[in-house]
Amino acid sequence: MRLCRALAFVSLGSALALGAQGQEQTPPDVPAGSARIEGRVLQGDANRAVPGVEVVLYALSPDGMPGLRRTQSDASGAYAFENVSGTADVAYLVGARYQGIPVPGGRVAFAPGEQRASADIRVADLTSDMRGVHVREQTLRFYREADGVRIEETLAIELTGKEIAYVPARDRARRAPGLRATLPAGVSDFRMPLGVIPEGLARDGGALRYYGPFYPGMQDLVWAYRLTGGEETPAGLRFRFQFTPTPGVERFAVLVPDGVGVFDAPGLANSGATEDGGRRVTHFGAAKPRSPLTFSLTTPPARIDPSAIAVHEVEIVLHADDAAIAVTETHLLTASGTGLLLGTPQSPLLRVPIPASATDVRFGSEAPGLEFSPHPEGGVAVLGSLSPGEVPVQIAYRVPVSERGAELTRSFGVRVPLLRVFVADTGRVAPSSLRLHRARPVKTEDLNYLALEAFDIDAGERVALSLDALPPRHAASPNVARAAALLAALGLVAWLVLPAIATDESTPAPAASAEPGRNEREAIYDALHDLEHDFETDKVSAEDHGRLREELRARAAALLGTAPSERDSGTASAPRAPELACPACSAAAAPEHRFCARCGAALGAPAA
Repeated sequence: MRLCRALAFVSLGSALALGAQGQEQTPPDVPAGSARIEGRVLQGDANRAVPGVEVVLYALSPDGMPGLRRTQSDASGAYAFENVSGTADVAYLVGARYQGIPVPGGRVAFAPGEQRASADIRVADLTSDMRGVHVREQTLRFYREADGVRIEETLAIELTGKEIAYVPARDRARRAPGLRATLPAGVSDFRMPLGVIPEGLARDGGALRYYGPFYPGMQDLVWAYRLTGGEETPAGLRFRFQFTPTPGVERFAVLVPDGVGVFDAPGLANSGATEDGGRRVTHFGAAKPRSPLTFSLTTPPARIDPSAIAVHEVEIVLHADDAAIAVTETHLLTASGTGLLLGTPQSPLLRVPIPASATDVRFGSEAPGLEFSPHPEGGVAVLGSLSPGEVPVQIAYRVPVSERGAELTRSFGVRVPLLRVFVADTGRVAPSSLRLHRARPVKTEDLNYLALEAFDIDAGERVALSLDALPPRHAASPNVARAAALLAALGLVAWLVLPAIATDESTPAPAASAEPGRNEREAIYDALHDLEHDFETDKVSAEDHGRLREELRARAAALLGTAPSERDSGTASAPRAPELACPACSAAAAPEHRFCARCGAALGAPAA
């Protein structure tokens, strides 16, 4: 089982920026628990405490929902976030806002069994001197689209020195930016990650100026845009354009994945190919390239064929809280045939219906060429380019719950051979479904999951799952819980054994229509199944599990080895077996019994 975490598209810097724009745009609180994250806000290498700084904790839970919490450093520079989840499946980042500038702090992780983690945040003074900014590498990567090409541009930037380089808006008319860049002529749809344009970026047509913040060390600056209007040729669409490398860049590279097209650029050398996301990518590059560069990219005819996309498995993971069910879906897609597949708004690769009550919908994939968009008929449309092979697509959302529970009904745009559902066993809900049947529970490091599955879900078929609310559990110690489980199991063994002891010989024999002992054997098999489930979910200790399992197996073996004519003939001529007595408590027992029904001791020789 994967129990995949939904893909995150939020960075800590973006979370800090959103937090500064207004409370209504911030995510909900981080996942709750009994753990603590602490640290100090320090000034540079001097380890000087910095009080009164806003500290932000960003969390990404397994259902893909982000969380955000704020606090301030105290007089000693210390900060703390109490009552957060300490499970390993929650990812944390810490950062600060210092003098109005977001400062990333780093990742925080809890070691197994620990409930306390620490991370210091180092801030630095600001400078408007940009002489320490150096563009070490500029990389262009091409992505094929139905009517054009999308280019993602990444600048690897290093800031030497120990101060944060930033020019406030009020000083930009008389200060030089740390970075200048030029977009190719005729591009459209300029965008940056999350659709958030940094405050320090100024754009005038195709001219870009970035005033920071730049942080000491290495960092990336990323944006993307589209090329359209290619020339029709027998080989496909040909795009010719000029590109101006960023002034002072030390290394320039172009990445062309297989299926995008044939690339040519005088002055750039073919430096081989690598694998990236299951696709072969060819590298072109040069050190300190001349300017401008002339590019030519000829894209092959588009292969638009949604029938080449199949979904061979869908996995749904559910986590319930008091207000909503957090749903994370992983759809395993397979693209058949040869060559790149393209999905357009008019003919998407796949449509994934979403429940009408879903909120906070998020989606993503590890395939770099895929994009997602709302579908006109509802749900999510999978667009972009996809190479032949298998790729997972993840969708996360929340559905509301009531006092009685929740109802989740799913349908799919194509046939799904296997649907698997995993419900976190928190004791709050009980899953039931007419279409889904129970499967073996799954135990992870942090949680137990109730499992259900169904096969051959037709396109458009509705699969309903009820999550009925359970009454709250009363707290009990582990020893009490184990004792209760043990008593229940012993009671079941006694219930199975006692009827055979208490039956009077004058009692009429049961009807011959049923196999003798069958109901008793089935009850033992059910008890064995329940015992295994209780052991997997830590309701029974290993010692008790082993002992009870052997007792139930012994009873089942005794039933299987008893002939019907010996147990149920009811004839007076049948010789009476010698009576046995328990050596521990002297209770009477039948010959086929191996353990005492009263005290559970192993039976010995017949009583004298």
